[in-house]
Amino acid sequence: MHRRSTRPRGSASRTGLFAAAGVFLVLSGVFAWVYVGRTSPGTQPADVPRIEPPPDLGHLARGSGTGTLAGAGKLFVQIVDPGTPGRIQAEITADRSEPLPDRQVRMDMPRAWVYLRDGRSLSIEADRGVATTPDGGASSRPEDAVLEGAVVVRMYAAVAGANRPVDGAAEPLVTMRTTRLRVDAVRGELEIPERFALDTAGLAFTGRGLMLLYNEPESRADLLRIAERYSCTYRPRSLTPGLPPGPARADNASRQATLPAGTTSTPAPPREDAGRTTAPARPAEVAGHTIYHATFPSGVEVRQSGRALAADRAEAWVRLIGHALPEGAIAPVVVEVEPRAAGSTPPTRPTTPESPTGARPDERHAGAAPATTPLLPTGNEPVEIVWAGPLDVVPVQGEVAELARNDVHLRFTSDRDGGVTITDPAGHVHATGRRLDYGATRREASLRGATGEAATIARAGTGAVTAERIDASLGTGVVRVPVAGTLNADEAGRESPRGVTWSREAEFRMAMRDGAVTNQVREIRMTGDVRARDAAGTLGANTVTATFADAAGDTTLSRILAIGAARAADREGGEVSGDTIDAAFQPRDGRPALTHATITGNAVAGKDGRVVRAESLDAVCVPSNTGVRVDRVEARGAARFDGEDDQHAQAETIIAWPDTHVAHLSGEHSKVWRGPSSVEGHRIILDGTNRTLDVIGEGTIRHTAQRNSAAEMTTVSWTHGLRYDDVAESGACTGSVLAITRRGEHDSETLSADTATLDLATVVRADGTSVKELVTLDAFGGDRPATLEARRASITDPHVLERMLYVEGGVIRSSMATGTVTIPTRGKLLTVGPHDATQPARGPSRGDTPDFSRGTALFSWTTSLTLNRAAGTADMLGDARLVHDRGDGSPRSQLDADELHATFRERPTSTQAAAGAMNAVDLVTATATGNVRLISGVRELRGERLTYDAGKALIDASSTPPRLVTLADRAGSSPVRAESLRWHLRTDRVEVTGVRPVTTPR
Repeated sequence: MHRRSTRPRGSASRTGLFAAAGVFLVLSGVFAWVYVGRTSPGTQPADVPRIEPPPDLGHLARGSGTGTLAGAGKLFVQIVDPGTPGRIQAEITADRSEPLPDRQVRMDMPRAWVYLRDGRSLSIEADRGVATTPDGGASSRPEDAVLEGAVVVRMYAAVAGANRPVDGAAEPLVTMRTTRLRVDAVRGELEIPERFALDTAGLAFTGRGLMLLYNEPESRADLLRIAERYSCTYRPRSLTPGLPPGPARADNASRQATLPAGTTSTPAPPREDAGRTTAPARPAEVAGHTIYHATFPSGVEVRQSGRALAADRAEAWVRLIGHALPEGAIAPVVVEVEPRAAGSTPPTRPTTPESPTGARPDERHAGAAPATTPLLPTGNEPVEIVWAGPLDVVPVQGEVAELARNDVHLRFTSDRDGGVTITDPAGHVHATGRRLDYGATRREASLRGATGEAATIARAGTGAVTAERIDASLGTGVVRVPVAGTLNADEAGRESPRGVTWSREAEFRMAMRDGAVTNQVREIRMTGDVRARDAAGTLGANTVTATFADAAGDTTLSRILAIGAARAADREGGEVSGDTIDAAFQPRDGRPALTHATITGNAVAGKDGRVVRAESLDAVCVPSNTGVRVDRVEARGAARFDGEDDQHAQAETIIAWPDTHVAHLSGEHSKVWRGPSSVEGHRIILDGTNRTLDVIGEGTIRHTAQRNSAAEMTTVSWTHGLRYDDVAESGACTGSVLAITRRGEHDSETLSADTATLDLATVVRADGTSVKELVTLDAFGGDRPATLEARRASITDPHVLERMLYVEGGVIRSSMATGTVTIPTRGKLLTVGPHDATQPARGPSRGDTPDFSRGTALFSWTTSLTLNRAAGTADMLGDARLVHDRGDGSPRSQLDADELHATFRERPTSTQAAAGAMNAVDLVTATATGNVRLISGVRELRGERLTYDAGKALIDASSTPPRLVTLADRAGSSPVRAESLRWHLRTDRVEVTGVRPVTTPR
């Protein structure tokens, strides 16, 4: 009936029949990786029970047995724990026993109870059995045995106040059934050659051909082999938690031997701590640890409700401390797998270090959450585990890299690209790779491809992550890609119009809700030449971080932060770049809509030939019929705008409203320019719709033109403000207006007024481009008259004045194109001729008395002046007067008339002017009409018409008879009357024509 094994002997041991129970808990430990709902003691929810750890094989008896034969050959044997005198380690009974040859004992209905140190108990029963004892007696501890018939092994949880459960009063934690079980205690072998079935609250397993080799001196199993698997099913929701390890029952920890009458053994004295509930001290051997390696050779598949994990083979590494899994070796992975209605109360979840009670506000929300699929099957439905070939479990000497951070580690592998697959049709998830690792203690998963080959995790409608390695922490919700990879909108992993690539690493942070991992992404961070693209445009940077938030029960993009050489472009040609791009979004119509964007550090934005540069750019966006539109843009720090048609602007700050085409420039160096014209000020307002420009406060206009092959620059400044209308091509400035025009290096003009207006005209250049040219400049006086001063400085000394033209009046209208000056009010005109090089220039300033130096002519009038500087003429109306100093020592002359016409010319000097210099400098002639009066020295001349040749110092006067010309001597001599008269002023010689007698009163 009993056949001895021909296999090589293992280490010498005396484990007894009850050692057979150890295999089932070891087997449970091997398959414990599929269980992801285990929690720490005291925090275990009712709907997520714990699975029992592998057995503490060191607890199995090594002591001697004591027993007796009752009537009718009944058997009763107690085995005492040699390490704890008085503690019963096991009890063996049989309804009938009969000695057989070769030291064997046959038993009918044998049953054994094994009492483990943690309070649990083990029951073994069969229809019949044969055991071998050292002396052939039934009371001896068996060396080996064969149990047959209905062999049943059960594991029970600890029962308070009792050493074992009452028959039928408790559900076993583990139940194993078979028809034949063989134990060789000397060899340390346990064998189930036939079919067997293992059933726990969470695991149902059937197989054939189980072999266990146990090394008692090393306190470990040297081999666990299951030749063939028939079925393996894990039932997460059906688990019923047993009493977790912790304080054991006092009566079990210090249980006294109860021997039947007539036995020779003496009961051990009671322990001092009997009756108290205390945690028993672990034996010394549990301080060490044992590592086991399990291999599933081929055809591995894990299935659950349509979800499947498949691989060519699988491996598992398990660390046992004291022959049991360490507490927390298989950490809980709570995954939210059912959508939750908005506002509903979330189910109770266990408290874990990663998700303490009172989680962060951003991780607790009541919105609906779509189902999620982790890398390992989870959920409430049964899990079926499939493989082909034998399952081997062997110990590993020394430490292994797989357990550097975990006590349980799983690995699924394939030699084929994409041979490891994870599919979830309901969640539309598909993942492929060559290797999948899972550390059950830290809940860390890693999916990898071969070198140069990518692993992929894809979700239909969302996209696919593709990289050589993808790591995930199921406890923290962090997915990390430590290598280059892609995130494509195409879930098949193919290149698509929408996706992201990176060259260094990426990290995806999923939302945690009450300790559960959801598929709601919280943050994505990518580094290393990140490039994102979609139908709208592209984004690139050294690092890109995308943040997501809850909205109406769903997850939506809330922020994108791009750092380091950041750049973005749209499909319509718009581009932005800078050291940092920070964009904020809000949900709109189920999609994220851009609400705010900030670009900092060398910020640049451009589109359609328009470019803005600044230290920082800030844009505010609002909804529009086509999506979003930019409502406001603010550029700060050395801001500059370059537009089409040679339009430019710069300021410390530029704020623009694109819809209304309005822009505000502020800062000391604010400036707007186009072609040769520019406007500067501390505050400038541009209105593109109305095409106006306003300068608030002081400012300056600068304009450059080419006139007669010479460069001409005009600068107009003011203190109060400017308004320019580009449609009318005219502007007005107020407050101490000063306009300075420079021609060449030595000629300049200065216009001073309280207010001024300027008109521009569009001129087409030879190259086809158009520019604004200054046409007229009108000055208006206030408390003081407006003035115009034209100067030419010495070529050798710019502080020496050679020529000057000075005009003042209530209004001065200047034509920049024709050189015409019109004063429609009372005014004065002063010309200053050549000076000695040693004489300093002393032209009149505003309100000063003119300097009558050599070659000076002063004109005044009451009605108007028209000065044509190009032609060298001046026409004055209304009480016109000329005061002239010829600079040759002759008396100064004063000429008065109703009207006065003067001509000017430029005489050669030591400082020849460049082309385009002013012409109206020296008086040539003056023609006076109407009530003419000339005073020179002591003589006075009156007539109707008079021509004054300033160069010759010659006067020709005439009148139409009966009117006559009269020349009188104010010293008292008789006057001369004639029709015409010529007066040589230098010689004081007078030539008279048509003399008339002088009649005196009688």
